[in-house]
Amino acid sequence: MTRKALVIGNGKYPIGYDLLNPVNDAVAIAEALRRNGFEVTELTDVDHNEMEIATVAFGKSLERDGAAAFYFAGHGVEIDGVNHLVGIDADPTNETSTKYNSLRLDFIVDAMDRAGSETNIVILDACRENPFGKKWARSFGAGGLAPVTAPRGTLIAFSTSPGEKAMDGEGSHGRYTEALLQHIDAVCPVETMFKRVRATMATTTGKKQTPWEHTSLIAEFFLNRSRHVPITQYSDQAVKDGGFIADPKKPSHLVIAELKYRHYDRQNTAARGLSVSALNKFSDSSCFMIGRALYAAADGDAHAAKGWIASFVGNAAKVNPGKRKALLDGMLFEVFFDSQGTLRAKPKGKHFDSLYAMVDVPALRPSLEFIAEVLVSTGRMFLAFPNLDDDVSIDVTTSIMPGKPNPAVTGIMVGGRDILKLDSPDRLDDKGVPLYFIISLGELKRRLAADAALPTSRQVLNFPDLSKPPEELRYPAGYSLAWSG
Repeated sequence: MTRKALVIGNGKYPIGYDLLNPVNDAVAIAEALRRNGFEVTELTDVDHNEMEIATVAFGKSLERDGAAAFYFAGHGVEIDGVNHLVGIDADPTNETSTKYNSLRLDFIVDAMDRAGSETNIVILDACRENPFGKKWARSFGAGGLAPVTAPRGTLIAFSTSPGEKAMDGEGSHGRYTEALLQHIDAVCPVETMFKRVRATMATTTGKKQTPWEHTSLIAEFFLNRSRHVPITQYSDQAVKDGGFIADPKKPSHLVIAELKYRHYDRQNTAARGLSVSALNKFSDSSCFMIGRALYAAADGDAHAAKGWIASFVGNAAKVNPGKRKALLDGMLFEVFFDSQGTLRAKPKGKHFDSLYAMVDVPALRPSLEFIAEVLVSTGRMFLAFPNLDDDVSIDVTTSIMPGKPNPAVTGIMVGGRDILKLDSPDRLDDKGVPLYFIISLGELKRRLAADAALPTSRQVLNFPDLSKPPEELRYPAGYSLAWSG
């Protein structure tokens, strides 16, 4: 997924109307966006023509299914119900000059929307306290930018609620951008990040300035995206365990080798032999690899390994917290990453739901946060996980076929996209029509957890074509579930 951003900071307005912070704000935000994988066009102290030219070029550069961000710091005003971002060539004493030497907000939003990018983020640190209206024949609005409607897939963030004016900061940044910079690298959905900004603003401004967002986002989007997988606590051999060579002098390596050996008896013996005292003596990297190997053995149906995972809370209760975290980190890493440390095309999700259930155990939650950060760093867009806490609405579309009592699944919609994908055309009949088999509602939920990393505890299933959820469904053979974009 491509990520592109246009960042503008205007502070050099005519004497008496100039602003100290916008250029610093824009430079800092541009740096933060680059840090998180955006290709950034950065402009400071530009007139309305330069703003318009840059916006047109920006819109043309955007790609379908990509992500786009626009940030503006400077004067913003409402004139006749329309929001304008003011260029430095405007004459603040003249309403007409300001109106026609500004960039309309709807021009920017439309340019991004027409490009078809999947996610559009617009951030406005504008409508600062300024005396423009005092020089005009009438006031401009109620003291700030007017409310707007965000098109599908768009979030528009204002530094103030409707009718408020924004404050410049006492330091090098405006109050809003200063709060934004505190949270922009957080590993969380962008809506959650803005909630945190709002909480910080309530504290720093004494609730005098309340940021506000209008969102029509459908898919989860994380601003945070590192360039490299942020794993420093475990060795490279642990992350890329495909090249593992056991050192016979290390007891931990013997355990790993037995768990990795593709023979049930040896895997089960190794799993049963894991003891608290032994694990506490192993290095964190060895415990990470043991976690990976245990999960892989369980995925291959080694019963003792499956039992170890199912009873992880009890089995690891007396293990040193650091070693316990390394074990669970390794298990979760094995779900999503292969032996070369590369993101899997499909998660190894047979036991993912059991691992995710541990999110409600406070001592184990750091491992869920670890894998969430690693997944975010890949730059892929995921359906639900690594978001740890929010429910996921899933619309299952169906049709009733003549002579068939159970509804047939025709689509599974998450965040506005159909994740039901044909991957085995040979499973279709001679006319290209899917063949179906019966599954229970519970089995559908388990498939969503295993194949799409959608935990059963977070699933909210909707059946828009049916009056009530069915007990059984007909599921198309040869179809799989996508889990990322």
